[in-house]
Amino acid sequence: MSARFLADHPAWRATVEGERARLVEHDGSAWLAIWNQAREHIGLWPIAGDPAAPPPPVAHTSPIGLPVGPEEALPLLAELIRLGTVGRLTNTSLWDAVVAAVLRRGVAVRRARYTYYTFCTAYGRSFATGVGDFSLTPDPGTVLALSDGQFAAVGATSGRPALRAAATAYLDRGGYWATLAPESLVKELGQVHRLGSWAAAVAAADFTGDFSVYPYGDAAVRAQAARAAPRIGFPDEAAEFKKLWCRWAATRVQLHTLTLFTLARGMGPVADRGASGTAHSAPRYRPPRLGPPVVTLSCAPRCRPRMRRGSRAWRPRAPSPYAASVARRRSAVRRRATRPRSSARCPESAAWPPAPWRSAPRT
Repeated sequence: MSARFLADHPAWRATVEGERARLVEHDGSAWLAIWNQAREHIGLWPIAGDPAAPPPPVAHTSPIGLPVGPEEALPLLAELIRLGTVGRLTNTSLWDAVVAAVLRRGVAVRRARYTYYTFCTAYGRSFATGVGDFSLTPDPGTVLALSDGQFAAVGATSGRPALRAAATAYLDRGGYWATLAPESLVKELGQVHRLGSWAAAVAAADFTGDFSVYPYGDAAVRAQAARAAPRIGFPDEAAEFKKLWCRWAATRVQLHTLTLFTLARGMGPVADRGASGTAHSAPRYRPPRLGPPVVTLSCAPRCRPRMRRGSRAWRPRAPSPYAASVARRRSAVRRRATRPRSSARCPESAAWPPAPWRSAPRT
């Protein structure tokens, strides 16, 4: 049976050989993980720390956990069963899961990877490996010491309030959060100021590996489900989609497996390579191509196109009463300004303008 790997974390970087690589922190040690889709194999190598320490856990999910019915879900289930076993590297750092969820919130996948890469490279610990340089997430103390300009320099201005609030809360209750169940962890993270329910659920699913708490009404899940089974008329609204999703998956195991396999189906061949073409090149952000604007705004005053008097489109329009009165006043002022003065009405005007050869009148 074939296997598929879910590389949903923004730390995964593509290679020219079709592999994916990332650096993960586990029990104070840094580990390099490389997934090879052709061989269906993931390798873990210690980079820093105790080389005899146990490696980070890799979770494997079998398609047996998929729901059995109903009949309307059979086209989607048939596509998901073809994936085989789905593997995922569990993120053992809760702080990294929170940072990744905040930087992924409300942006495209490519932009989230680029922001995460620049944020970790600029302020996190960097390690030189045989396949390139990798960086870990900066610790909460470092995040609290960053200025507004440092957040703006790496494109993380929108996540600045949430990261600062999460760093303060993590330093206070981070050890307690790591012992909670997935549902309780979502509630605790949701109480952090500016974090939000979506980022709390994504961080909890990333840390615990339980995708039954993942926001399955998200646009990514809906898009992948529609691509896998276009014959099924999925609802466009997130609330209606969540009701349909929960009706298909009655248990937590089925909900976890259904959401995990749907997201893993979108992990196709590696296509986001760097510009240099070297192995493990840094991700790049490409802004979306915008089409022609729907509405064009102009500061120029509106005016009718000039028409020839003999054309059919030319029709004389009567001016408004206000415009006619203004035009009459301006014409009157212009006539008075250009009319020559009469010497009968103003005797002083006969001697104006004075000429240099005109002598003063004799008295």
